[in-house]
Amino acid sequence: MASDRPNVSFRQQLRTYHRTSLGLQCANWRPEAASTLFDKLDRDHDGTLDRRELGGRLSAAEFAAADPDEDGTLSKDEYLKAVENRFKVADPDNDGTLDEKELRSRSGQALLRLLQ
Repeated sequence: MASDRPNVSFRQQLRTYHRTSLGLQCANWRPEAASTLFDKLDRDHDGTLDRRELGGRLSAAEFAAADPDEDGTLSKDEYLKAVENRFKVADPDNDGTLDEKELRSRSGQALLRLLQ
């Protein structure tokens, strides 16, 4: 599903949500934007992302953790699960939103790095 803001990065969408105090609801944290980013990163259009296509968004250990089938690539489902896991880690109070402090945290920055 395409984002309703195709020329706006997920990172910008996060900041827009934060600035407008809408927050990011866990059930509505815009996984379609992460899905659209996956499609953009998948330069060879094989339906997976390798480490080269991810361009440093995940460390070797993070990539291995996100690749449970150990095939050396991330499927869209594996990538979206990694994004969701980073969101959960960045949301320590489990309120389903990321406030400015959470976005600026190490976990929040890791989430934003994955989504840039």
